[in-house]
Amino acid sequence: MELGARMIELRAARGWTQKELAGRSHLPQATMSRIESGAVKHPSTRTLEALAKAFGIPLDVLIAPRDLSTAEILAEVATDERSAKVLRVFSGLPDKGRGEFEDMAAWLEQKYKKPADEEPEAG
Repeated sequence: MELGARMIELRAARGWTQKELAGRSHLPQATMSRIESGAVKHPSTRTLEALAKAFGIPLDVLIAPRDLSTAEILAEVATDERSAKVLRVFSGLPDKGRGEFEDMAAWLEQKYKKPADEEPEAG
């Protein structure tokens, strides 16, 4: 898988826009667009390191030429077995199942979302 396609999948898996990735990596959004479109095939090492750090994955995983899905790669670098299992299950689902999985994840996220910190009352 080419770097641009991998970046798109990694962003989608996290629900990020190019703008959000740019902010997290401290790189221009135009750089994200050029890499994802394939206009830039070989970004600088500094750019690759910033992207890997933003995604929370090792650099070699970001640029891995292996034919693994993004979910499989994320499962390899998951910090706990529970996360790895979720990613393995997701990667084995057909598109319809992935959509249902994402819907369920969104529902759970809303259900367990912590309320925003409230301002302390002046007293």
